[in-house]
Amino acid sequence: MSMEKNKSDHITYENSDTSIYKAQKKEETRYSERNRNGDLAERMQMALERLTPKVMLSYCEKRIQGQGIELKKAVYLVYRYLLNIADNSDTPAENWMLTAPSGSGKTEFFRAVRDCFRLYDVPVPVVQVDLSQITETGYKGDNVKTIPQKILRAAPRMGGIAICFLDEADKKFVPSFGSHNVDNNAAVQANLLTLVEGMQMTVDVDDVDRKFDSEKTMFVFMGSFQSLRNDRQEQKNKTTAIGFEAKLAGKESVHKAGEEFYEELSLQDMIDFGMLEELAGRMVQVINFRRLSREHMSGLVANKIKEISDELGVDILFTDYAVEELLDISFGGLGVRRPMNVVRQLVSNAVAEFFFDGGFDAGKDKVVINSLEDVKVSKAFHGKGNSVC
Repeated sequence: MSMEKNKSDHITYENSDTSIYKAQKKEETRYSERNRNGDLAERMQMALERLTPKVMLSYCEKRIQGQGIELKKAVYLVYRYLLNIADNSDTPAENWMLTAPSGSGKTEFFRAVRDCFRLYDVPVPVVQVDLSQITETGYKGDNVKTIPQKILRAAPRMGGIAICFLDEADKKFVPSFGSHNVDNNAAVQANLLTLVEGMQMTVDVDDVDRKFDSEKTMFVFMGSFQSLRNDRQEQKNKTTAIGFEAKLAGKESVHKAGEEFYEELSLQDMIDFGMLEELAGRMVQVINFRRLSREHMSGLVANKIKEISDELGVDILFTDYAVEELLDISFGGLGVRRPMNVVRQLVSNAVAEFFFDGGFDAGKDKVVINSLEDVKVSKAFHGKGNSVC
């Protein structure tokens, strides 16, 4: 990590308890904001007339496969946040943790919430921040100060009302020591604690000072925590097995833990992993998404291919054999993103060849994926297979 100071950041923290004057000013500001947010509450009420709890859950269930009650818990927390806004309530936003293996719907949940809000005109910005790219405050690069800046760029006059998904949070819970034997990740967590515990700030956003109250923001920490699960399983096997069989069982169980993610993680597990206890104390709960079954992954892959088909304007057909190949690579570290990247490349390359040689008629021609090594363009397809069109 570079030790060069980043002097471009400008953010001022105000402690409302330092004087009676500041306490009075805070109350006056809150009263003014309640008047200004009256329109926001009305807009939210109108949006929620269409976006009922069942409608939002149904929308998310179409996007996130196989998570059952855990998805309901997550949607409920988000919807309760919207209800508080509709009531013009001063109740501080709740922060929570979402653990999920790659491909189980963690990133898709963020996208589903964002797209749902846009579809139903919900007046709340939804932003995502990659915590793995965040450095300790004061050093070169993005740091915790950039988070309120990103939120305010999405909604400059809302004072911090937003849902902020903090992805790759587990990467900041593991100790990371620098050249001076300082745990840099612990320092980042301390900065995050200052942010999420509820502080009023003045933030420079494109040379304009904006007020930001972190109590208004719902922060959702996300991560796979695969190394934590593997460590837990390895320790369990060391205490329950002995000898050569134990070694084999340990390796098999560690692999199984990383693959299935069936054990739920708690806040205490996060603390044992390296999360600051004070930061964990700001989380209302941990929601655990589980690894998808092959059946659920098959439905997710089919939905994603349909999205690619609509996006590219190309009919895509695939055989049962091709589907199995896609599923085989869907359970890796990148989850469903890897097979989707493969499909994009295969379709793009097939269309490119015919586009220049003889033209490609999107209304008639189809891309047929017989296998990942056998892709053709045809105006008619005969044989057993599935269509995503």
